Amino acid sequence: MARIKKWAVLFVLAVLCLIGVTKEAPAQPINHHMPTWWELMAKASQPIDVSGEIVAFSFPVATIKTLKDEYFIVRLGPWWFWRENKYKLNKKDNVRIVGFRYNDLIFPKVIKTSHGEIRLRDEQGRPLWRINRRRHHRPGDYLNYYHPRWR
Repeated sequence: MARIKKWAVLFVLAVLCLIGVTKEAPAQPINHHMPTWWELMAKASQPIDVSGEIVAFSFPVATIKTLKDEYFIVRLGPWWFWRENKYKLNKKDNVRIVGFRYNDLIFPKVIKTSHGEIRLRDEQGRPLWRINRRRHHRPGDYLNYYHPRWR
């Protein structure tokens, strides 16, 4: 008798699952839109001037801890742009960042370090690597956008 109850329960569950699978789900559009840099810059209208220490660094972002113990993610741009301009940034560097803020994300115009000044955007917030895009583009550079070649 217990065996029949077990099979009956399994049969009912299987039928219920099939009914749930064959039932049409309401069609809802899924928005997979990744905002472009100019859409983010339109929202990132809050200027920021912040100083602190780089606590994490992995291209294309760095994390900065300010003197007020706030944490921000700093968008650095493509690796090839840094390589061409011989820019360097290291973990534990003390920096001053002037740029635009969007939530906890910073789009820097200028990063000032003890090594010098790193200029990434113009006054309107346009990335310098996009202004003369054809000049900077070389075949295969898109592969190095996020990760540098470690030699």
